[in-house]
Amino acid sequence: MTAAPLILIFGMHRSGTSALARALSLGGVALPSTLLESRADNTEGYWESARMVAMNEEILRALGGHALAAFTREMRARERSARATIVRELERVYERECPRDRVVVVKDPRMCLLAEAHLDAARRQGRRVHAVVLVRDAGSAAGSLVARNVVSREYAGLLWRQHVLFAEAATRAIPRTLVRHRTFLADPVGVVTAIRDAVGCNEENATPLEADKVRAWVHPDRVYWSPERAASTDDEREVDQAVFSDTADRAALLDALRERAFDDCGRVDPGCVPLWLILQSNATIGWAQVAALAMDRGVSAAPGAVDAFLRGEALRFGGLGSES
Repeated sequence: MTAAPLILIFGMHRSGTSALARALSLGGVALPSTLLESRADNTEGYWESARMVAMNEEILRALGGHALAAFTREMRARERSARATIVRELERVYERECPRDRVVVVKDPRMCLLAEAHLDAARRQGRRVHAVVLVRDAGSAAGSLVARNVVSREYAGLLWRQHVLFAEAATRAIPRTLVRHRTFLADPVGVVTAIRDAVGCNEENATPLEADKVRAWVHPDRVYWSPERAASTDDEREVDQAVFSDTADRAALLDALRERAFDDCGRVDPGCVPLWLILQSNATIGWAQVAALAMDRGVSAAPGAVDAFLRGEALRFGGLGSES
């Protein structure tokens, strides 16, 4: 039997990728097998594979970076040199997390930095890939990242440019849907329907779209940083306009903007000591690995279940949880 297609959502942190993934699942598309549990910075859930998050973070660390590090040319060279190994590792995760008979939506902002490897891994499984590149106004996404991760506004903007530009370049030659975040908020059912139609969802590989549930899911309270509250810089606006333009020189302009973002890696100050970013990265990868382990042990995905599992394991291993 031919494997069902995969939907890969590419987008910067704090850009609504979680909301879109959940909307697609309410629209009849399957989610990965092992979901990362919600945390304080995203109480409604991430709707992404814990195992995939852990693997992406491990790969980035092996390349000399992490989820909150600017992606340098040196890291790009290391990634290309190790591409075959990276693809094999990612392929194992796709095989484990994505049922072959269902259209599955996979998202993680880290995928933008490793987009080419992810596309290769998915295709090696014989799965047709449809990419969704979700673009939120840079000022809003960067402002939300500044509030959450305590980095400088300029650095958050650089990360936004890299995530958007890398995702655009990697998906340029494959079927894809480019979506503005504000378009998704204004018409979530229309966006989900368009993606379903483009992917080729049918009664064999997806369940019917539940429009009322999609509308109920996407509401203003889920927008953590209003688009009207933060302005984008000239560099960011140039990227946004180029991504959605249809001019003859569009590809060349986007390539030049991507190289400029590489140039800015050594110039832009993160606004904090590097150790702070690494500690945040360590916390993320540790949590994702634990969540994957908990799911493997059959722990419920209900809110708080993983925390309860960890407390129980800590007590058991500490000799405090044994029966008297």
